[in-house]
Parts: sequence; C-alpha cells; structure tokens
Amino acid sequence: MAWTLWHLGYPDQAFMKSQEALNLAQALAHPYSLAYAQLFAAIYYQLRREVQATREQAEAQIALSTEQRFAFWAA
Repeated sequence: MAWTLWHLGYPDQAFMKSQEALNLAQALAHPYSLAYAQLFAAIYYQLRREVQATREQAEAQIALSTEQRFAFWAA
C-alpha cells in the first residue's frame, strides 16, 4: 500500500504506511518481515532525502540480514 500511495503522489501517507509495516514486523519478531520492512523504510527515507535516517535504517537491515543469513536482502 505504501508504494501505491507514493506513486499516487501521497508521500506522507506512504511514509506512514511504511512505518506501520516496520512497527508490525518488529512486534511480530519475524526476522524476514523485519528485514523487508527495514529495506523499504530505508528507501522511503532516501526518497525523502533524509541521509542519516537512510543510513541508519540500511545499516540495521544489512546487520539483520547478515545475522539471519538472508543473502538476497544483505546484498
């Protein structure tokens, strides 16, 4: 839904949906879902030109993916 909102021209709503997905993945404690949500959160930060937040989210995603051996997401 976040991607759809972004492409329809609702960046703030898209970002909020992305954050909801990230929060849900964290609450579920499901590593694969969390890695996926972290990746897209990093992308949204990048699209919003928030350099530090992008770096932090990307580094967290890479660390989790490396730890869990999610080679695709770690790359």
